[in-house]
Amino acid sequence: METIQPGTIMECQNQSSEPKIKNYLTIKDFSKKYSAFTENSLRWLIFNRATNGFNSCFRKVGKRVLIDEVAFFMQVDSARMEA
Repeated sequence: METIQPGTIMECQNQSSEPKIKNYLTIKDFSKKYSAFTENSLRWLIFNRATNGFNSCFRKVGKRVLIDEVAFFMQVDSARMEA
């Protein structure tokens, strides 16, 4: 039996086709971490997610809504201010 070194295992895991683990936060935690977004403003984005482009940023697990940090800020960056 061949002994596998820990570094080798990590290299194999990085090359696999498994999806990366995303960082999800609750509305309350997201609002605490990023004070520019209040809980109410996040709830408005969630309620209107089908029309505002933020649909891919939120996941519902049971009654809890989770926010994908990376997807959220990618959407914020891609949004244009209308004049």
